[in-house]
Amino acid sequence: MPQHAYPASRKNSALRVSFLFYISMTTKTNKIPYPKHLISFTDQINLLKQRGMAFRDEPKALHLLQNISYYRLSGYWYPLLADKQQHIFKPGSTFELAYSIYKFDSELRKLIIAEIEKIEVAVRTQTAYILSSQYGAYWFEDSSLFSNPVIKLPANGTPQVYFVLSMIIYLLNTINPNHSFVSRFKALLNCYPSIDVRAMGFPDDWKDESLWKD
Repeated sequence: MPQHAYPASRKNSALRVSFLFYISMTTKTNKIPYPKHLISFTDQINLLKQRGMAFRDEPKALHLLQNISYYRLSGYWYPLLADKQQHIFKPGSTFELAYSIYKFDSELRKLIIAEIEKIEVAVRTQTAYILSSQYGAYWFEDSSLFSNPVIKLPANGTPQVYFVLSMIIYLLNTINPNHSFVSRFKALLNCYPSIDVRAMGFPDDWKDESLWKD
């Protein structure tokens, strides 16, 4: 019998339909039970109150929950929990304090990302320049020029923040000795006095270290 040659587009379409059908059937048969139920934004506030969180401005908190989401913010009130299994808050814990941590984290990420871009561009520029001058235009094809050094990082978690920020400052001191990263970081801390830098791995005398002097 003659064999029909179908266009590639029709073959791809058939494959996509088959794949989607497989995924659909797999999803239906292998769903993991999810015990939590959707509750309204107002009930989310009531739940947090039951667990010991206080609110200074409920209308604003309601607006933030509607636009940021309960679960995104929950990572920022996690340090305020006295009982992390039962989700009971420490005395004096407020929604506003959790939101302050959220805002600090957002501003810190913006500050870091801007500097990482400068470091990346500078490192790539110097790498290409130095290796090209020593080994020619195709230095990147010579595997003998590369190794896999292992940098030992601190244990997982927020204590890594101090280590990473120190590395950024060290590199910026080489790339741009007149950078203002340290002063801007300290200014950011001044805007959020409730932030505990010890939770990020900062030692008590970090401001006295030469690397952190502005």
